[in-house]
Amino acid sequence: MTKIISYADLIDALNNSSADKHLLTGNGFNKSLNIYTDYKNIYRAMSTLWPQYDNIKDIFESTHINYDIEKVIDILNTKLELNGEDDKEILLNFTKESVNEKMRIDFLIALYKIVDFEKSKIYDSKKQHGIKNFMSIFDSYFTLNFDPLLYLILMWLKNKNKKTKPQQQDLPNFQDFNSNQFQKIKEIYHSSILKLDQIDSLKDSMSNSTLERFLINSIQAESEFSDWKIGLIKLAVKKIKDDFNKSNADIDTTSPDRIEENSKLRDIEIFDGFTDEIDEKFFFDKHCQAQNLFFLHGGIHIVMEQIQNKNRARKITKRKKKNSKSFYSNLDEVVHYQGVNITCILSGSSKYKLKKIHENQYLCRCYKALGHISGDIVVSGCSFSENDSHIYKHLDRDTIETLYISTSVCDLKNGFADDVNDRLPNNKGKVVFYDYKDVSYEADLPNNTLPIGHPERT
Repeated sequence: MTKIISYADLIDALNNSSADKHLLTGNGFNKSLNIYTDYKNIYRAMSTLWPQYDNIKDIFESTHINYDIEKVIDILNTKLELNGEDDKEILLNFTKESVNEKMRIDFLIALYKIVDFEKSKIYDSKKQHGIKNFMSIFDSYFTLNFDPLLYLILMWLKNKNKKTKPQQQDLPNFQDFNSNQFQKIKEIYHSSILKLDQIDSLKDSMSNSTLERFLINSIQAESEFSDWKIGLIKLAVKKIKDDFNKSNADIDTTSPDRIEENSKLRDIEIFDGFTDEIDEKFFFDKHCQAQNLFFLHGGIHIVMEQIQNKNRARKITKRKKKNSKSFYSNLDEVVHYQGVNITCILSGSSKYKLKKIHENQYLCRCYKALGHISGDIVVSGCSFSENDSHIYKHLDRDTIETLYISTSVCDLKNGFADDVNDRLPNNKGKVVFYDYKDVSYEADLPNNTLPIGHPERT
């Protein structure tokens, strides 16, 4: 029988691994948050909102479909093409256009309604430590889900005090911070600090933001850096500060204060690539080098919009202005009135989905990023179906060390391991299954599953 480990064992294994770590989530991931965005619940919402879906209830409920809307769309398209006498009553309320466009938009509206109603569950203070304990393990985050829950969770957990922006351009000679350019910036930075020290301790009276602006202006005043983007200079300044703090850190790791500091979980840094701000709208920047959150098939908070004669991906956000609409109010407006512009690949074969991915700059960037990862990957809530084989192809490379895949004893008995092996012929020996029914963000983990450095870890 296929071995299955506990959630506590999973956390322990990840904490003891020195490899890079990545997370890939599917529909089942939301169950761990007690939010049910599975196909069955979405169909229930659709049939409540639009009674015509009751007419095709038998198709949704059939054993080989199991409410999978992607399969339902394919079946309805086939029936419409054949136009059989037996199907005329079933197809009375459907046309080719309504199946491919309206059903897609109805699906997204139903998904939005569920998420909007249940969203408070992700901000449960009882789960905050447990969720952060899990999320802080990973270097990058990928999802096949269309809902924005993963994005909202990570934004909730990220370090609110850090204002660092990702680098905005390619850095062939600057990434390792050993280049002559970086050394020059370091000299300007320290000489600027010395100048301030000589003016009656002016530095001490400056706020952090004013000091940072002064240092950035000092660097940009040099002709060599005059055309550098602010985000890149901020990155260099942050690196200088980090190096200074490390070199001046107290080497005593046994004092109560030091133990307390070590017990803190790793800060979560999230960059989704939407860093190009135009008129308070955030567009995807293909030059963003620090992106680590990827919606592989799109999301209901990502729309395509014409800007400066180009069709670009934009994310829905809360506006900065006072009395502006909330994130969910803006999202509601987009889902109901701009559904056709939402970036979302809902149905079709793996080949068809891959074609659509390559036609969209944002999705193409996300897909390529998945193909470049190495190390360990946790796959949570994914079905390993054939129509997503283009995704699993990227997990079947030799750069992947271990694949931790969520499942249950029941699913394994029903052949889930065979589905995984079919998608991962080269890496099936690297697969470790963990029990998703064992996942709890509220329960206290055993001592040996706490992060390394935690004072209570045994």
